[in-house]
Amino acid sequence: MDLYSRIEFLPRIETDYSDHREALLIATGLIVGLTFLAPTLSIVLGVPALVFVIAIGGIYGVLILLLRRLLVGLIIGLVVTSPFAANVPLAGEAYLKSFPGHLGPELWLVQVPLVLSAVLVLATGPRKLLAGATRTEGLFTVFVGWTVVAAVFGATARLDTALYFSLLMAQALAAFILLRYTVQQRILSFRTVVEVFVGTVLAQSLLAVTQFIHGANLGVTTLGESDSIPLSTLSFGPFGEFTTGTYVAGFTGMSFILASLVILAAPMVMMIAVRVNGIRRAGLLMSTLIMIGVLRATGSDAARGGLIIALLLLGVLYLYASREAIREKISITGTRVLFNIRNNIKYFIYRIGITVATVVVLFYPSSASGSSSAITNVDPETESGASSTSETTAMNNTSSTAGTPQDMEKLLGDLSVPHFDLANLGVRLRQYVGGLDLFLQHPVFGIGGANYVYYATQYDPSRPYPLHNIYIGLLAETGFIGFLLYIVVLGSVLWYTWKIVGSSNSDALLFLGIFCGMLGYLAFGFWDHLPLTRVTSLIPFWLLAGTVVGEYMKIKKNNTASNTH
Repeated sequence: MDLYSRIEFLPRIETDYSDHREALLIATGLIVGLTFLAPTLSIVLGVPALVFVIAIGGIYGVLILLLRRLLVGLIIGLVVTSPFAANVPLAGEAYLKSFPGHLGPELWLVQVPLVLSAVLVLATGPRKLLAGATRTEGLFTVFVGWTVVAAVFGATARLDTALYFSLLMAQALAAFILLRYTVQQRILSFRTVVEVFVGTVLAQSLLAVTQFIHGANLGVTTLGESDSIPLSTLSFGPFGEFTTGTYVAGFTGMSFILASLVILAAPMVMMIAVRVNGIRRAGLLMSTLIMIGVLRATGSDAARGGLIIALLLLGVLYLYASREAIREKISITGTRVLFNIRNNIKYFIYRIGITVATVVVLFYPSSASGSSSAITNVDPETESGASSTSETTAMNNTSSTAGTPQDMEKLLGDLSVPHFDLANLGVRLRQYVGGLDLFLQHPVFGIGGANYVYYATQYDPSRPYPLHNIYIGLLAETGFIGFLLYIVVLGSVLWYTWKIVGSSNSDALLFLGIFCGMLGYLAFGFWDHLPLTRVTSLIPFWLLAGTVVGEYMKIKKNNTASNTH
């Protein structure tokens, strides 16, 4: 099927740019238009931002048609819009608030390019799509199907919530397959997708800097700004005090969501910087520090912990991978091995400076630093925009005997960690006890996807919150089979990534950054539910995962062809 045969009457724009350069220019225009131009025009002219989003989307659509790059443009649009929490509700506010996270009858901006891309691929290349399918997406498909089975046969409090959870997982699967196909079929290169992803997160971070300085959201909530709820203060001496809060979020819907994306992006930018020199390296490293600073301003200690894990792992693995290059920078004097300081002074200053700056930003104290944990404290995430289901009631047929032992409460009351806020640790641990108790009662089918919130008051009467641990959440809500399937899918993605890290691929260091970023993101999921319940965190992760798997399959095919000949 000739995709453009019916629009031959339209003029065609020819450029002298490479496919990579042209794709980046298209992406830059869309990123700037949606992230900066649309909200600026909305604020200045007093017109709803959605009007400008539609206008920019229309112009973008015409442009990619004239360039004859329709699928490329749609996939770029999918990556760029994935962090936007812009949505159109399809039900009343009270009903929507009864769902945790981003579940419920709503249309999201990212669904536009997602649906259009899927339709276009199925219309033009279904055989190639199926021929290149991997075991990973097969297992992912089984997981999505299992969530439906668990919703129907589990001890489900709200069937509609469980089915909307399945629908969200299906969208993540579709995003994964589309990016796997796109990279595997060379429609977009791996490097192009990664650079668009990084540029998108950086743009959201730059907007978050403005929100942080402003001390509140900018009033463009229709694009995905969060409510202006402060969490703590950061003092900068003569420059005054600034407040961290849920509004330091760009358009992701909540600050903690943006923080989760920074965990993925920052290690990648660092590894890209390693491969370049001069002003490009300086710009990339400055971008990294901006993103890390934004993560600190989001107020999420779970995200800080995830990024610390990612960067520590990145540092260790990078040093190991660079061991031969380091040896070359060593001069041998007699039997002693000494660094030639004179020849490598810039090398030392650059790396030490970046390390010190990163540590200072990550561990900069706030007014909440060192707070001890307590069972009775309020969870700032739920207060700050994570779904608070006030109408929730627990199921009467579930045991309510689980709870936190008294000795644990005493221990938690005295526990504190410098530079971190443990005020919600007790709430988290009580949830974990509740989640494990529900899993033991319903080990096969669980209680239905995203349904813990409806049981939560059995374990903590004053807090009907989602379970802030995606692993225990999967155990409790989809049973052991659902948990195992999802973990195997995640493990296979990490395995593919690591296989490329250990190869002679020219992008091996970039894959190392992705590998560490993914592990940091999954560590963040140990303390939060956002990677499973928020469109703007879940979809970007699986887009990146699909990109990795697509590149792995392409490399594997090339190697097989080379060995054959």
